Amino acid sequence: MALIYDLSGFNARLRLVKRRHEMLYDVERSHEWIANRVAELSGVRKKDSSQVGRWLNKGVRPKRLEEIAALAMIFETDPGWLAFGDGDAPFILSNPPHVSEDDQRTIDERRAPPHDKSGTEDP
Repeated sequence: MALIYDLSGFNARLRLVKRRHEMLYDVERSHEWIANRVAELSGVRKKDSSQVGRWLNKGVRPKRLEEIAALAMIFETDPGWLAFGDGDAPFILSNPPHVSEDDQRTIDERRAPPHDKSGTEDP
């Protein structure tokens, strides 16, 4: 039995979780950065950054499930939802396992309430 795969759905879901990730962490993830992280997490040979662009915009999906799982880990979403649209919606993991200590410090700093910059302190 052939596996029916909605490519336009995959591409739209990948764009959605990428956008959410970028907004949540106040970063912009380049295709090169994504390609490097997918290779690192999946153990699959690194793809050219233009391949990531095709995953996002050209109706192409990764050929290996390990790459889809890595994308889901990077963008903190359910791999079944990313690959097939299974489930209601993506979710954000509270403590993603792939965030480095430096990245986590940056995330924590950005989530911290702003400091009073007026120079006055309450007695």
